[in-house]
Amino acid sequence: MTGQVEGYRDFAEARGEVVAELRELATLNRGLGMEDGASQLEELADRVQAGVFRVLVLGEFKRGKSTLINALLGANLLPANVTPTTALLTLIKYGPEVKIDLIPFRGEPQEVSAEELANTLSLSTDEEENHRRQATYKMVEVRYPAPLCQNNVEIVDSPGLNESAMRTEITSGYIRQSDAAIFVLSATNFASLTELEYLNTHILGKGLTHIFFAINQYDRVLDDADDPAREARDLTALAEQRLGPLTRVQGRDLGHERIYFVSAKPALRARLAGDQPALEHSRLPELEESLERFLARERGRVALERPLAQAAQAVDDAREALAFRRATMETDLATLENRVKEVQPKFDELQEHRRRILRTIEAAEQLVQKSVELSFRQRVATMEDGMLEAAMALKVSPQWNPQRIRKEMAEGINSYIERELQEWSEQTGKEIEERLNQLTGDIGEDAATIDATLKRIRIQVAGGVVPEPGEVEGDPKRVLETILAYGGGMLGDFGVILKGGSGWLQSALRVIALQIAATVLLAAIGWATSPLFVIGTVASAVTLGIINRRNTMERNMKEKMAETARAELHKLPAKSLPNMLQEVHKAFDAFSSSIARGIDVMIANVRDSIDAALADRRTLEGEQAPELERLSGIEQGLGALEDRMAASRGRFGDQ
Repeated sequence: MTGQVEGYRDFAEARGEVVAELRELATLNRGLGMEDGASQLEELADRVQAGVFRVLVLGEFKRGKSTLINALLGANLLPANVTPTTALLTLIKYGPEVKIDLIPFRGEPQEVSAEELANTLSLSTDEEENHRRQATYKMVEVRYPAPLCQNNVEIVDSPGLNESAMRTEITSGYIRQSDAAIFVLSATNFASLTELEYLNTHILGKGLTHIFFAINQYDRVLDDADDPAREARDLTALAEQRLGPLTRVQGRDLGHERIYFVSAKPALRARLAGDQPALEHSRLPELEESLERFLARERGRVALERPLAQAAQAVDDAREALAFRRATMETDLATLENRVKEVQPKFDELQEHRRRILRTIEAAEQLVQKSVELSFRQRVATMEDGMLEAAMALKVSPQWNPQRIRKEMAEGINSYIERELQEWSEQTGKEIEERLNQLTGDIGEDAATIDATLKRIRIQVAGGVVPEPGEVEGDPKRVLETILAYGGGMLGDFGVILKGGSGWLQSALRVIALQIAATVLLAAIGWATSPLFVIGTVASAVTLGIINRRNTMERNMKEKMAETARAELHKLPAKSLPNMLQEVHKAFDAFSSSIARGIDVMIANVRDSIDAALADRRTLEGEQAPELERLSGIEQGLGALEDRMAASRGRFGDQ
């Protein structure tokens, strides 16, 4: 056992310990006849072993975001051109060889070369061409033998902020699946209003508080300064003023750990040349070291806390099973067989509670789907009614420049629609959260009844005093947490959220609700056939036809644009609702599957332990002593395992 976790290597050791502990606990479960519990623990060990730290890199155009990622990787992997790039979300993970796949919305991944990747990621000034090239693909997955990624770190290169509402929403949707974010700013154009607005709305407003600020191009500022020392002091003071409030987490001022001035391009050159002094001068290693400490220690603790909590619950269950096996081994065989026969009807009752829970979840899903559909149709109708007013409020260039006015009209009408849809999504998230909270209340009683009934079954078979109904029922939310833990603690893409100690369910419901709302919004906007793009293009095409006649007044132009855009908007529910409702179904189906799996494991643990105890009792009739000795060995193993688990938790210190 080594010391506390401070870096990637320490975390890898701690994770290896936890994986070994989970596998050993699975073996002890099998020794008690708890086969389903053992399988669940092995699956959990596999997930812990495969876990990664996900770092999202964000920034506006021309901030050096792709160059910074290349410097972190030590390779010219991503295109870093003077034109906007990264139109698709790009996931970079470790691989022994370079491999680049375009992940389509439908069909198999398509492997491409680095040159083809650059063509796909680079944005042109022709939005229609961008749409044509990128509408087919959801994201890019790059495997690369970077030392950083070998430490189980995945880098997510996000679409440039404010390039497009659809791409910005894709980025926002990934925020909740990230452990940390690096927000890239420029020292030459520091912390613009749009950047600060994005941070407050899309980052802090969606629950990601662990943000590292990389203020790039620091070398350019100092090289051009008459007094570099004074310029450095002024920039530091400005960073503390504008970014300081964003680095306060739960009352802690983390500015000195989260704000870094770096020079990405010199850092990349230094890394490629193996020039360590130049790399240190770029200040990039300071950011990397701080990120490593945070991921390995703080996020590492979170990543292992839930598995250790699940293991602790499994140890408690194993101790109950152990006491049960001892009691049954010392019970007369005929008496034991009679008790087992008496409790069989109770297992049938448990299945009725299970079915009732799943029906309640299905009913909640239908209510949410109806609510989403109704509120979306109402919002679209409101948008249609307000289209003319929004069009009239648009400010267009006084110069009759068709290309410029086309762009202004498209941006203006899309901005109106985007604002309305974003507001609708936020309200929908709140409504879904209320529904999820109500749902957990609706199914909590049945869940608690299942848990209490299983306890009574064990007590009855073991010959103890069976408590009256209600005497052994636990807190419904705690029982649901246990059920979800047995079910894997995974709700589709929300698995990253369901980590932490007891009491995580309430906060998880909020994040899940926001995730559903964001996913539904993306379905409304459309990954492959964006109605916003269609509306903007159609409206702009109408505009061009009017402009070319020159004798048409601006008001008539806007009226015609609003009329055309409204007609396109009217088609939105029919186009989008099937996909939107399917996304709701997928989320609830994942929740339902996790609950069902958790209940099945809980029931199977008890049923398996009873069946195994009865079978062993029959086999060992008259020879119980060796079995009792074996059980004592399991008990000793559980005690030693608990000590090791406590030591694993202690590696992260008091948090």
